[in-house]
Amino acid sequence: MSAYYLGVDLGKLQDPTAAVLLEPLMHQVWQDREVETFLDRYEVRHIQRWALGTSYPRIIAETETILDRPEIVEQCTLVVDVTGVGTAVADMFDEAGLPYVGVSITGGDGWRREGASRYYVSKHFPVSLVMKFLSSQMIGVNLELPHASTLKVVNVTPSVRKPWVPVAALKNPTIWPAVLIP
Repeated sequence: MSAYYLGVDLGKLQDPTAAVLLEPLMHQVWQDREVETFLDRYEVRHIQRWALGTSYPRIIAETETILDRPEIVEQCTLVVDVTGVGTAVADMFDEAGLPYVGVSITGGDGWRREGASRYYVSKHFPVSLVMKFLSSQMIGVNLELPHASTLKVVNVTPSVRKPWVPVAALKNPTIWPAVLIP
Protein backbone atom coordinates (compact mmCIF):
# COMPACT_ATOMS: atom_id res chain seq x y z
CA MET A 1 0.00 0.00 0.00
CA SER A 2 1.28 3.45 -0.92
CA ALA A 3 1.84 6.15 1.66
CA TYR A 4 -0.47 8.47 -0.34
CA TYR A 5 -2.97 8.34 -3.21
CA LEU A 6 -3.72 11.27 -5.48
CA GLY A 7 -7.02 10.81 -7.33
CA VAL A 8 -7.59 13.07 -10.35
CA ASP A 9 -11.05 13.40 -11.90
CA LEU A 10 -10.65 15.07 -15.30
CA GLY A 11 -13.20 17.59 -16.49
CA LYS A 12 -13.20 20.52 -18.89
CA LEU A 13 -16.38 22.27 -20.03
CA GLN A 14 -19.20 20.88 -17.84
CA ASP A 15 -17.37 19.78 -14.70
CA PRO A 16 -14.13 21.16 -13.31
CA THR A 17 -11.10 18.93 -12.96
CA ALA A 18 -10.43 18.11 -9.34
CA ALA A 19 -7.87 16.16 -7.32
CA VAL A 20 -7.89 14.75 -3.81
CA LEU A 21 -4.80 13.56 -1.94
CA LEU A 22 -5.51 10.77 0.53
CA GLU A 23 -3.23 9.40 3.22
CA PRO A 24 -4.10 5.96 4.53
CA LEU A 25 -3.62 5.97 8.30
CA MET A 26 -2.50 2.58 9.54
CA HIS A 27 -1.92 0.80 12.82
CA GLN A 28 0.15 -2.25 13.58
CA VAL A 29 -0.67 -5.19 15.82
CA TRP A 30 1.60 -7.97 17.02
CA GLN A 31 -0.15 -11.27 16.21
CA ASP A 32 1.24 -14.78 16.19
CA ARG A 33 4.87 -13.60 16.29
CA GLU A 34 4.30 -11.26 13.35
CA VAL A 35 3.43 -7.61 12.98
CA GLU A 36 0.26 -7.08 10.96
CA THR A 37 -0.75 -3.72 9.52
CA PHE A 38 -4.37 -2.59 9.32
CA LEU A 39 -6.04 0.41 7.69
CA ASP A 40 -7.76 2.75 10.16
CA ARG A 41 -9.03 5.42 7.78
CA TYR A 42 -8.11 7.77 4.94
CA GLU A 43 -7.32 11.38 5.76
CA VAL A 44 -7.88 13.96 3.00
CA ARG A 45 -4.61 15.94 2.90
CA HIS A 46 -5.16 18.16 -0.14
CA ILE A 47 -8.04 19.17 -2.40
CA GLN A 48 -7.39 20.85 -5.72
CA ARG A 49 -10.07 22.16 -8.02
CA TRP A 50 -9.28 23.80 -11.34
CA ALA A 51 -11.49 26.38 -13.04
CA LEU A 52 -13.65 25.22 -15.94
CA GLY A 53 -11.69 25.33 -19.17
CA THR A 54 -8.25 25.00 -17.55
CA SER A 55 -5.88 23.49 -20.11
CA TYR A 56 -4.81 19.90 -19.63
CA PRO A 57 -1.09 20.74 -19.89
CA ARG A 58 -1.55 23.16 -16.97
CA ILE A 59 -3.47 20.52 -14.96
CA ILE A 60 -0.71 17.98 -15.61
CA ALA A 61 2.01 20.47 -14.62
CA GLU A 62 0.19 21.35 -11.38
CA THR A 63 -0.43 17.66 -10.66
CA GLU A 64 3.31 17.10 -11.02
CA THR A 65 3.89 19.95 -8.54
CA ILE A 66 1.61 18.23 -6.01
CA LEU A 67 3.47 14.93 -6.52
CA ASP A 68 6.82 16.68 -6.03
CA ARG A 69 6.02 17.83 -2.49
CA PRO A 70 8.82 16.65 -0.18
CA GLU A 71 6.48 14.75 2.15
CA ILE A 72 4.99 12.65 -0.65
CA VAL A 73 7.56 12.53 -3.45
CA GLU A 74 8.02 8.94 -4.65
CA GLN A 75 5.51 7.73 -2.02
CA CYS A 76 2.29 8.55 -3.88
CA THR A 77 0.23 6.54 -6.35
CA LEU A 78 -1.42 8.75 -8.96
CA VAL A 79 -4.89 7.47 -9.89
CA VAL A 80 -6.58 9.08 -12.90
CA ASP A 81 -10.24 8.73 -13.89
CA VAL A 82 -9.78 7.93 -17.57
CA THR A 83 -13.51 7.79 -18.33
CA GLY A 84 -14.49 9.80 -21.42
CA VAL A 85 -12.05 12.65 -21.99
CA GLY A 86 -9.69 11.07 -19.50
CA THR A 87 -8.22 8.49 -21.90
CA ALA A 88 -6.79 11.11 -24.26
CA VAL A 89 -5.49 13.22 -21.40
CA ALA A 90 -4.04 10.14 -19.69
CA ASP A 91 -1.71 9.87 -22.69
CA MET A 92 -0.46 13.34 -21.75
CA PHE A 93 0.34 12.07 -18.22
CA ASP A 94 2.39 9.32 -19.89
CA GLU A 95 4.20 11.86 -22.08
CA ALA A 96 4.98 13.95 -18.97
CA GLY A 97 6.57 10.89 -17.34
CA LEU A 98 3.93 10.63 -14.60
CA PRO A 99 3.09 6.97 -13.95
CA TYR A 100 -0.55 6.47 -13.03
CA VAL A 101 -3.24 3.90 -12.45
CA GLY A 102 -6.18 4.46 -14.79
CA VAL A 103 -9.76 3.89 -13.65
CA SER A 104 -12.68 3.84 -16.12
CA ILE A 105 -16.16 4.14 -14.63
CA THR A 106 -18.54 1.93 -16.65
CA GLY A 107 -22.11 0.68 -16.68
CA GLY A 108 -22.96 -2.82 -15.50
CA ASP A 109 -21.79 -4.58 -12.35
CA GLY A 110 -18.47 -5.41 -10.78
CA TRP A 111 -14.97 -4.57 -11.88
CA ARG A 112 -12.04 -5.95 -13.84
CA ARG A 113 -8.36 -5.25 -14.09
CA GLU A 114 -6.33 -5.11 -17.29
CA GLY A 115 -2.59 -5.23 -16.83
CA ALA A 116 -0.93 -3.64 -13.85
CA SER A 117 -2.42 -0.19 -14.15
CA ARG A 118 -5.92 -0.16 -15.67
CA TYR A 119 -9.20 -0.84 -13.89
CA TYR A 120 -12.74 -0.88 -15.27
CA VAL A 121 -15.37 -0.53 -12.55
CA SER A 122 -19.13 -0.14 -12.66
CA LYS A 123 -20.45 3.09 -11.20
CA HIS A 124 -22.18 1.03 -8.49
CA PHE A 125 -18.87 -0.32 -7.21
CA PRO A 126 -17.18 2.98 -6.26
CA VAL A 127 -20.45 4.40 -4.92
CA SER A 128 -20.94 1.42 -2.59
CA LEU A 129 -17.27 1.39 -1.57
CA VAL A 130 -17.20 5.11 -0.80
CA MET A 131 -20.52 4.87 1.07
CA LYS A 132 -19.07 2.00 3.14
CA PHE A 133 -16.03 4.10 4.00
CA LEU A 134 -18.18 7.14 4.75
CA SER A 135 -20.64 5.30 6.97
CA SER A 136 -17.79 3.76 8.97
CA GLN A 137 -16.04 7.16 9.16
CA MET A 138 -13.02 5.82 7.27
CA ILE A 139 -12.66 9.02 5.22
CA GLY A 140 -12.10 12.31 6.97
CA VAL A 141 -11.46 15.84 5.81
CA ASN A 142 -9.94 18.80 7.60
CA LEU A 143 -12.39 21.66 7.09
CA GLU A 144 -9.52 24.15 6.99
CA LEU A 145 -8.24 22.76 3.68
CA PRO A 146 -8.76 24.96 0.64
CA HIS A 147 -11.72 23.69 -1.41
CA ALA A 148 -13.04 21.63 1.54
CA SER A 149 -16.41 23.22 0.86
CA THR A 150 -16.56 21.24 -2.40
CA LEU A 151 -17.17 18.18 -0.23
CA LYS A 152 -20.55 18.08 1.43
CA VAL A 153 -20.13 17.33 5.14
CA VAL A 154 -22.79 16.28 7.64
CA ASN A 155 -22.64 15.33 11.32
CA VAL A 156 -20.09 18.07 11.87
CA THR A 157 -18.36 17.34 15.16
CA PRO A 158 -14.90 18.86 14.91
CA SER A 159 -12.58 18.03 17.74
CA VAL A 160 -10.91 20.66 19.87
CA ARG A 161 -7.49 19.59 18.60
CA LYS A 162 -8.25 19.84 14.89
CA PRO A 163 -11.31 20.47 12.75
CA TRP A 164 -11.42 16.97 11.26
CA VAL A 165 -14.86 15.57 10.53
CA PRO A 166 -16.16 12.51 8.73
CA VAL A 167 -17.32 13.19 5.19
CA ALA A 168 -20.84 11.85 4.85
CA ALA A 169 -21.68 12.72 1.25
CA LEU A 170 -19.84 13.92 -1.81
CA LYS A 171 -20.96 16.46 -4.39
CA ASN A 172 -18.72 14.82 -6.99
CA PRO A 173 -16.88 11.52 -7.37
CA THR A 174 -13.38 13.02 -7.23
CA ILE A 175 -12.43 10.81 -4.32
CA TRP A 176 -13.46 7.57 -6.07
CA PRO A 177 -10.30 6.86 -8.04
CA ALA A 178 -8.04 7.26 -5.03
CA VAL A 179 -10.17 5.05 -2.79
CA LEU A 180 -10.57 2.25 -5.30
CA ILE A 181 -6.99 1.14 -5.71
CA PRO A 182 -5.62 0.26 -2.24
